[in-house]
Amino acid sequence: MEFDIEVEGLDAMAEAMGERLDDVLPAAMKGVWKAAKAVEKDARKLSPPPVSHTLIKSIRASKPVINGDAVEATVEAGAEHAVYVEYGTGVRGAGSTLPEGMPPATYRTDWTGQVAQPFMYPAMKQNEQKTKATIANEIRKAVEK
Repeated sequence: MEFDIEVEGLDAMAEAMGERLDDVLPAAMKGVWKAAKAVEKDARKLSPPPVSHTLIKSIRASKPVINGDAVEATVEAGAEHAVYVEYGTGVRGAGSTLPEGMPPATYRTDWTGQVAQPFMYPAMKQNEQKTKATIANEIRKAVEK
């Protein structure tokens, strides 16, 4: 289970600011990295109390990469059971109340299952505005030098 943080159109932004893309990319990468680490940290805090630490340890932010004129990073919960924790399973999962805007899942109804305990989606949503501000701040600092 993963979520992506992506900043597109950096070449047009750099041109509009009178800067070169080469000057803006490192700042955008720094901002995206900080934002991804914040989502990672919050996802770990929001994950349910562990029976083992497998889920918490599997939550990782990837280093940002440049893809054309975009910078992107991924925050992933790599544990095999992460998606089941996030969305729940069976009848109890289908009856779970998910955070507003969280995409629904499909459920088998031939077992009781477990309720959803979302942690990745809420971490991403609660950092949405902070992510934009962090990236913008890093770019602003770079071009004001």
